[in-house]
Amino acid sequence: DVPLPPALVAPAPTAPAEPVPAVVCPEPPAEPLPPAPPAPRWELGPLLRGGATLGLTRFAGLRGAGFGLGLDARAPSGLLLAVDLQGTTRVVERFQVQRLRVAVGVGYGLRRGSFELPVAVMLGVEPWRLVNDSGAVKIDSKAGAPGPLLAVGLRLSPGFVAPLGRGGARLRAGVRAELWASGEPAGGLRRPEIRLPAGGATSLGGVELHLGLELGVWFPVGKPPRRRARPRP
Repeated sequence: DVPLPPALVAPAPTAPAEPVPAVVCPEPPAEPLPPAPPAPRWELGPLLRGGATLGLTRFAGLRGAGFGLGLDARAPSGLLLAVDLQGTTRVVERFQVQRLRVAVGVGYGLRRGSFELPVAVMLGVEPWRLVNDSGAVKIDSKAGAPGPLLAVGLRLSPGFVAPLGRGGARLRAGVRAELWASGEPAGGLRRPEIRLPAGGATSLGGVELHLGLELGVWFPVGKPPRRRARPRP
C-alpha cells in the first residue's frame, strides 16, 4: 500500500460543541406610580370677622365698628360666591347709629400653596337707624322717611390656610379690606346727613373703607370628580 500524504487524510470526526446557555438578566420590578393628587372639590367657608368702617367723603373719619358673618363657596375653577352680613355701631353724643348690611357677591379665589386671595364684587342693602336709651329715634326729613342704603363694593381678603384634621378641612386666617359706595336710592344715591339736637352732625354712606380681621374654615363638600387612570410609561 502506498501511504497518503497527511494533507489527504480525512480528520477523525469530532463531537459537536454543546451550545452555551444564554444568561438572562431579570428585569427590575416596575416602580409603583405615585398616587394621584386628590381631585378638587367645591368648598364652603363660613367665617367670622371684626373691623371698623372709615368715611372717605364728607364727615370723614370713623363711621363705626362691629362684627360680621359670612359664607363663601369656592369652585374647583376658583369661582367664588359670597354671602355677607355686617353690623356696625357708632356712638355720636348720646345716640347710636346702628347699621346692618346684607350683601352678596361673585368673584375669584386665587390660591397659591397656603396663600389665597379671594376677590369679589359685592352688592348690598343696608338698613340703619338712630337709637338712644329709650330705643329707636324718629327722624324728621324733608325728603321723607329715611330708607335703606343701596351699596356696591369691592372686597379683598388676603390670608393663609393650614390643614385642619384629616377630612380635608382647612383653617383660614386673614385680613379684610372693602371699598364701598352707597346712598339712598330714592334720593339719587345721596348719602344721609344726620343733624343732632345738640348741634352735632354725622353722615353715613358715600365712599367708605372697611378694614378688619377674619377667621374661617374651608370644608370640602360633594363627591370629587373621577380622575382618569394615568398610563404607565
